[in-house]
Parts: sequence; C-alpha cells; structure tokens
Amino acid sequence: MQVQVGNISEQYIGHCLTQTRDVILLHGLFGNLSNWKETQQHLSLTHRVFSPELPLFETTIGGNHLNKLVGFLERYIISNKIENPVLIGNSLGGHVALLYTLKHPDRVSKLVLTGSSGLYENTFGGTFPRVKDYDYIRSKVSEVFDRKEVVDNAMVDYVFDIVKHKLKVLSIIGLARDAQKQNLANHLPHIQIPVLL
Repeated sequence: MQVQVGNISEQYIGHCLTQTRDVILLHGLFGNLSNWKETQQHLSLTHRVFSPELPLFETTIGGNHLNKLVGFLERYIISNKIENPVLIGNSLGGHVALLYTLKHPDRVSKLVLTGSSGLYENTFGGTFPRVKDYDYIRSKVSEVFDRKEVVDNAMVDYVFDIVKHKLKVLSIIGLARDAQKQNLANHLPHIQIPVLL
C-alpha cells in the first residue's frame, strides 16, 4: 500500500500477523522502493515494515547531504510513531542508517547493513562519469550488485533517465562525495546494539 505523509512517500506493508517490531528499509543512491519488494513481503509476516523513499534529489547546494538525509529519517520516524526500529540499509541507505544509529544509539534496536557506503568505498576513480553513455551507465549499475541478474533494462533505464537531469546529477555527486569522505568503519565497535554486515 502506498501512503503519503506530508511530502514523505512511503511503501507500507500492513498485513502484519504480529506486532513484534518495526522495520525500516532504506534504499541506496540509485535504488527505489521496488528493490525491497521481496524483503517487504517476507518481513511483513512478522513485522511492521516501512520503506521511505529517500529525498535524494532535493539537496543540490551546499554540503552535509548525508546529514540532511538523516534529518529526513528522524522526521519520518517521528511522523510514523516508530519506536526502536530495526534499520536495514543498502548502499547509501546503509550509510544513512549507520549515521542515524550513531546519532541516536538509544532509538534503534538492531542495524543491518548490506553493501553500505561509509565503510569500504569503491569510487569511480579519476574518471568523469560518462552520463550520456548507456553502456557505461549499465556497467556502473552492475558494479553495485553482487547478483548481476537483478540489473535489467528497466533498472538501467531508470538510472540513465536520472543522470540526464543536471540538478539530479549535482545531488548524486554531492551525496557520493559526502559518502566517500566519511569512513565510519572505526565506529562500528562502539555500537552497542546488534549489527549485521
């Protein structure tokens, strides 16, 4: 079910059989809500599952792009009356989940990071991204996923469409630079809740 809370778009699976724990799924930089479809369906049998659409393309000027996403998550959790969730983040979503957990260690019950940025960065190197080259975009999207079969034409088309817009590209560059500057691996041992990498 799609739910709108103010300007916040979310995917909420509401057929939970037990109210054991809230789970928030956070997508990555080129991800979207559909990346979590199977996970949502599975977890919703025993948990209340939330999947906010991160406002990745709303911040273009200035720094602190990641802190703005953490602020979004703070407002999202408050507006949905979510208490001590399990945060599950993929890629940039994992980075946001990690930053939120470090800022609010008493407000998260567990943390799951899948291919999280902020730990072991893989950058584009010294090359400028070729945003008009479809095959280049396909290769970069493929680098993100361990299972290459999930990278289909629809996913590549989605990313290719994003990189055609200058303001979206500026947002992406800002977020990617912020993520590359922050290595949070040395903070993991200080987190007192269960963490799964």
